[in-house]
Amino acid sequence: MIDNKKFTLYNIKEIDDKINSDLKLIVDKVTKLLGKNNIYSILLTGSFGKGEGGAFLHNGKVKVINDYDISIIHPRGNLYKLKNKNRIVKLGEELADKINIKQIDLSLISTSEINEQKRTIGYYDLLYGHYLLYGKDPFANNTTKLRSKDIPLFEGSWLLRNRGLGLILAGLYFIGEDNDSFINKENLWIEINKAKLAIGDSLLIANKNYHWSCIERLKRISSLEDNQYYKEALSSKLEHRGIPYNISNQELIDEWFKIKDY
Repeated sequence: MIDNKKFTLYNIKEIDDKINSDLKLIVDKVTKLLGKNNIYSILLTGSFGKGEGGAFLHNGKVKVINDYDISIIHPRGNLYKLKNKNRIVKLGEELADKINIKQIDLSLISTSEINEQKRTIGYYDLLYGHYLLYGKDPFANNTTKLRSKDIPLFEGSWLLRNRGLGLILAGLYFIGEDNDSFINKENLWIEINKAKLAIGDSLLIANKNYHWSCIERLKRISSLEDNQYYKEALSSKLEHRGIPYNISNQELIDEWFKIKDY
């Protein structure tokens, strides 16, 4: 299911090959750890699941931005999830080190739980913005499709809160004594863009016009006021621009203060 699949919009062979290789390794390790009989499906979610993931080439090497988000759907009960949670977390950490990515988020969800409709951004994005890496589609018999206009305003507020906290913590790490560390610089760049996206996402939620795809959200935000930061962040994400290597430390600090006070 993974061969020759494109998980970004860039159409760069080296990036496609790297991501396909990473995902094959993840599926292989997960199935070996849990056993195929205990897995109904493995879903790629987040931006890569939507085909809009972030990655770039630097000095001939592929750098994957952000995380791989993987949902492992199992046919067992809650006790199975509790017993295997630590094993899954440990595997995610080991794979992140091996693949050289910030994080691989592996989560266990039962087949009954995944079809319990929740009026959240997370569930809406999971329902419409996933890619089946292994097994059967767990939503095949789901007839009660969640609509974006059903997402409550609270979800936008909660998103702004979480992105604000991430922005503050990344800024404190970067502005501290070790502000020459590229890891801290990259993390701050990522959190600034996440905060910009949260501003626009919350605005679309308030207008009952959110969409799981960044491409569609960019079209929808154009008709709304106060959209500068959001359009900038979406364009950067979709057009493969704004690589952190090309931004000076002072420019990044200035941008942090600007978005923090927005």
